[in-house]
Amino acid sequence: MNDSIPIEAQQSLTSWGEAISIARRRRRWSQENLALRMNTSLSTIRRMEEGNPGIGIGIWCSALWLLGMLDRVDTAISPEQDLIGIGADLNELPKHRIIQVPASMI
Repeated sequence: MNDSIPIEAQQSLTSWGEAISIARRRRRWSQENLALRMNTSLSTIRRMEEGNPGIGIGIWCSALWLLGMLDRVDTAISPEQDLIGIGADLNELPKHRIIQVPASMI
């Protein structure tokens, strides 16, 4: 476990590494084969599948792309999925006021 990142982030990396490992094995690819396809080292693949936070985002994205899973990440981080940000935007909108219009103006 790495103390330099939040526990929730480490849990996500571990989960993502497991998902990549499962996807790789379902395709009957060895770690060596994935490393060759990604033009990276076997140790990088092993560390990624362990959820090591030192693995660069480019490596993660390359693996997900090769496995046909990158679109899921794109969907998950799209602005439309940012519920906290959307809520903050809505809270900043001006509040509507009811204005009384004199009958003489109607």
